[in-house]
Amino acid sequence: MKPDYAEAYYNRGNALLKLERFGDALVSYGKAIALKPDYADAYNKRGIALFMLERFGDALASYDKAIALGPDHAPVYYNRGLALLKLERFGDALASYDKAIALQPNDAEAYCDRGIALFKLERFGDALVSYGKAIALRPDHARAYYNRGIALFELEHFRDVLASYDKAIALKPDHADAYHNRGLALLKLERFGDALASYNKAIALKPDHADALYNRGLLALLEGRYAEGWRDYERRWDIQRAPARKLVASWPFWKGEDLEDKRIIVYDEQGLGDVIQCSRFLMLLASRGARVTFLVRASLHRLFRAFTPSVCIVDESPADEFFHFQSPLMSLPGSFRTTPESIPVNVPYLCAEEPLVAHWQQRLGSQGLKIGVCWQGDPKNKIDLGRSIPLCCFRPLASVPGVRLISLQKNYGLDQLKAIPTDMRVETLGEDFDNGPDAFVDTAAVMSCLDLVITSDTSVAHLAGALGRPVWIALKHVPDWRWMLDRADSPWYPTMALYRQEVRDDWASVFLALADDLGKLQKRESRTTIAQILIPGSVGELFDRITILRIKVERIKDPGRLRNVNHELSLLLGVEAKCGPPGPEVLQLVSELRTINERLWSVEDQLRDCERQQDFGEEFIRLARAVYRTNDERAAVKKQINILCGSQIINEKSYGN
Repeated sequence: MKPDYAEAYYNRGNALLKLERFGDALVSYGKAIALKPDYADAYNKRGIALFMLERFGDALASYDKAIALGPDHAPVYYNRGLALLKLERFGDALASYDKAIALQPNDAEAYCDRGIALFKLERFGDALVSYGKAIALRPDHARAYYNRGIALFELEHFRDVLASYDKAIALKPDHADAYHNRGLALLKLERFGDALASYNKAIALKPDHADALYNRGLLALLEGRYAEGWRDYERRWDIQRAPARKLVASWPFWKGEDLEDKRIIVYDEQGLGDVIQCSRFLMLLASRGARVTFLVRASLHRLFRAFTPSVCIVDESPADEFFHFQSPLMSLPGSFRTTPESIPVNVPYLCAEEPLVAHWQQRLGSQGLKIGVCWQGDPKNKIDLGRSIPLCCFRPLASVPGVRLISLQKNYGLDQLKAIPTDMRVETLGEDFDNGPDAFVDTAAVMSCLDLVITSDTSVAHLAGALGRPVWIALKHVPDWRWMLDRADSPWYPTMALYRQEVRDDWASVFLALADDLGKLQKRESRTTIAQILIPGSVGELFDRITILRIKVERIKDPGRLRNVNHELSLLLGVEAKCGPPGPEVLQLVSELRTINERLWSVEDQLRDCERQQDFGEEFIRLARAVYRTNDERAAVKKQINILCGSQIINEKSYGN
């Protein structure tokens, strides 16, 4: 090699670039430029080597130098656009691609990546046009079809999304990402079996495809297949938009091991609703003998005070402390092997502060049927897409006679209050409503003064459910995983009723159904006959009745009967909330009481079968004996609860000789 031959160093750099020896290629291009400072092609290739080394700023500088030396070289503008995309300078990237296309109008790659820049600028329609141009220039452009599918998804053209991904897959059969994204579109179209097949195909092609595994888990949870769902849900830490870990430590992750006298630190994750929903598992850890520390954002400490002293609540990882186990909060359901039937529904597990309840009770007064409403989540959060509801959709509720709509909305969507129809009134609670550092303390107190909460899928729904307050939630056509499918109730919250879109984006029919049921509730509440009879009772009887109602919530399917059961349950849960959270020993007895009542339910079902068949033989006698024996067990457990809780009333049973 001639030591002063710039072209030789340039060609050597090209060879090294093909061998993916990017550092060596960079050195070789540098020598070519040193020998020939006006070597535009060498600056361009040097930029490519820097790009591959993820030195995007340096790559951009090299491309700019190449352009200064040779301003009419289209590939340099294209490469410059790639670097600008990586630097998230999307407007500049678009300008660079436009220049590349002006110099070379038939460059399909430039049109394709121009579409990406437009997509990043949220100009989804323009991105589609650019992808379409790339496809017209090169009909076998799999990447353009794939990116076109992504843009169509944002525009919610889900059937067109499928067609675009199918074409990308036909051109590139091993395109795991296309199969994964195809599954997302099929989910939106409620083709759940096909979505599962598409996720599985992506995983078969790429077994560590975290997004496909995670979304397969969400689908399993949505369909009630919790064992499979919790397993795949653990891949959330590896997905493209992974939640941030609150704690990074070497302690073992808890997977269901014995916790007697063990220390475990649990840390919060994701949104406020997620934290409220799964905080119920903290007391379950404590009931297993664990010493529990909960690392959670400071704004929630006051709301979660009901968990103390069983749970130590902190906002910073305790320094120099040892723990036997750690767990992210949202991993606890899987570690407890939770099924829809075994969700701990010890509602209410949160409670409002009595002084605040008294304050807001005086502010709100007693007039009318008081309905708290919430319509908007955080619009910056992508998961909110389709969940929030325009406030004007609540208009049919305002037309129900005797109803007062009271806003529970904070931060987002408040501007809509200025644009509601003139015949619609929504009361607001003033600037001091939840205006301090502690989240939801006023909201919880206000909810305790309301007759009902009607809300979109936001953290407000979770709070109402955790407080045991009656809550109706309006859900988009394919809801978040926790609301499952084809049911009007939630196994997570026994006082909640679900109202679902039958057709995407059709809130009108949802709110007509809500208004109809609200009218029935108003008529029931406004009857002149005695609505409630307050009688003294034992603590054991209260817990017994609550466990029976929870069993009914799970087994009764008729919507009208289910609403009556949920109404009674919400009243009794309100009484329970005033007693404060029960201790671990009482919780264990309440769990035994539920098991006994489930057995009793089963025995009585079998007795009725015998009666239908007119079979009053030995089996009937055995079952009849089982009824009084099981009731004796039940009475004994209730008495234990009464004694532990210091109940003023102790129920006794009397037996004949």
